[in-house]
Amino acid sequence: MAYFVKSIAQHNWPKERGSMHLCAKCGDSFQLDLQELDYDKILHRVRSGYSPERLECSVYSKLLDGAKEKMDRCQMELRRLRVLLKELETQQDFLEAYIAGARSMVSPIHSFPVELMGEIFKWYNLVTSMPVLWSSFGSHALTDASTSSLFNVFLQRSQSHPIDFKLFDGYYSSGMPRHVLASLTAIETTNRWRHVQITGPRFAVKEILQALIDSGRSLPELVSLNLDVNVRLSFPVDCPNLRFLTLHDVSLDLEYPRLTVTYLDLMGLSPKETSQLIRCCPNIQVLVLRELLERKEEEAIAPISCNTAKFTVAFGDSYDGVLPIFDSLTFPELNHLELLGPRQQTIEPKTFLITSLCSMLERSQSQLTHLTIPSVPSIAADLLRIFLCVPSVTTLERREDLEVKEVEDHSSDEEEGGRAKIPHLERMSEQCLLPQLKDLSMVIRSCHQLESLLELVRSRWRRTDRNSRVPAPKLVLLCRRLGRIRLYIADFSYDNQMFTVIETLWKPEEVISTRAEKKI
Repeated sequence: MAYFVKSIAQHNWPKERGSMHLCAKCGDSFQLDLQELDYDKILHRVRSGYSPERLECSVYSKLLDGAKEKMDRCQMELRRLRVLLKELETQQDFLEAYIAGARSMVSPIHSFPVELMGEIFKWYNLVTSMPVLWSSFGSHALTDASTSSLFNVFLQRSQSHPIDFKLFDGYYSSGMPRHVLASLTAIETTNRWRHVQITGPRFAVKEILQALIDSGRSLPELVSLNLDVNVRLSFPVDCPNLRFLTLHDVSLDLEYPRLTVTYLDLMGLSPKETSQLIRCCPNIQVLVLRELLERKEEEAIAPISCNTAKFTVAFGDSYDGVLPIFDSLTFPELNHLELLGPRQQTIEPKTFLITSLCSMLERSQSQLTHLTIPSVPSIAADLLRIFLCVPSVTTLERREDLEVKEVEDHSSDEEEGGRAKIPHLERMSEQCLLPQLKDLSMVIRSCHQLESLLELVRSRWRRTDRNSRVPAPKLVLLCRRLGRIRLYIADFSYDNQMFTVIETLWKPEEVISTRAEKKI
């Protein structure tokens, strides 16, 4: 049964015999007499629902065969014209290249003195003959012919030197060009991969990695691998020198331990996928976890002991994904903990998260010396719990994300000036907070957020209350003297409050030097 994408009545049938000139030189033309086809009669009978008899059907069959012959003739001419068009376009490309060369020959540069021209081409030859200068490449559009050509130049001129390349999304909408994939995954090229970053659609990354897996080859020079794509893939490829591994939304099954990896950055994975990757990289010194996803169908994670020295965890819009990690990981060698806040200022750390974090720190029993927090929690008790878990900290940093829009706090417990009041830490405990602290650094938006700094400094040098049996001088000796306080205030304004802050921080017994900067 015939199927039509549009009504046959939409055509404006020609009233005269049609003729098209195909060759201006010989006068060849293509003539098609559509007047022989009684289109109006066909249209009338189709609309009327007329059913032809057997003899009429044989007549229409002959007319149909004649129309098909004309259609075949049209198709043949079209194929010939398409081939001719392709040849003309190829010739046009050659002519454009020739014109570019001719224009270069008449360029004003040729009027320069011979000595200057010699110096110019001397440097050109020097640049083109140094492989190290051609060992880095990045592209957003490898499907473009000119970019693809430059990619081949990059591979040729880098010769045997290790290569670094970045391939970003936006150039694989119709698939990676075959010749580019072949050049990129050729054994003489993969043996030179050193620093590789690939961001693109799932099928594009699979094409590249699958070519390596299917060939069973290794990546002997690969030092860092950065993949940013939503894909699940087994990766048995041997990488004897791999040290830096970054996987964003990539569930990569490494299949066996990678003892050389010292830096592991994971984002958008489930706790189970995260734990599997950590187990495969037992010698990592820096572990970064970002926006872990909770999957309730997963089984509980077995305890993991990780010997990393620095642990960075960035929270997403939910804290649920990181809880299983806090509850299962132990860091006996940890010396730097970095907590990065969520993108939304309205999300506050929950008490259960602080409890899980403190439990992890107590279970690790490590000598943590460096603590970085995104912002001071609005609940002083939570801040106090964190500080009491890390008495060995010597460096404390608070880094506020200045790009995140600040959310106004309209809570009922506001101070004058619109600043949220934080309860005095000295009311929460008589212990000296962070007794080994020597270096304090804060990056904040405005001077209105300095109260937490003042409370911390005052709590470390407070005098005992009436009920305490510890004499004031002895209590002061429990805390190490601060050596340096650094402030970076984006919206700096020197007012009475700032004067009070500087006066408090400038006491000789509390601080050696301070610095306030204004963002330009």
